[in-house]
Amino acid sequence: MSQADDFTEAKALCNEIGGAVLELLGDGRELSVQGLISILQGVQNDDHDYGELRDEAMIRAIRLLQKFVV
Repeated sequence: MSQADDFTEAKALCNEIGGAVLELLGDGRELSVQGLISILQGVQNDDHDYGELRDEAMIRAIRLLQKFVV
């Protein structure tokens, strides 16, 4: 995998987590790891085709965030 591919994947991961943060805060909800996971799982299961890169980024973001849940 090239350095450009690594950057693209990392950027997609950050965008997914950042988007979930903005959605939580925009809705006036408390910012929590579980809240971020819930947002991402909801988007992941909404039957919309976001493309392979974004789908993979959502999966990776959920897995990463789950490491912080006690």
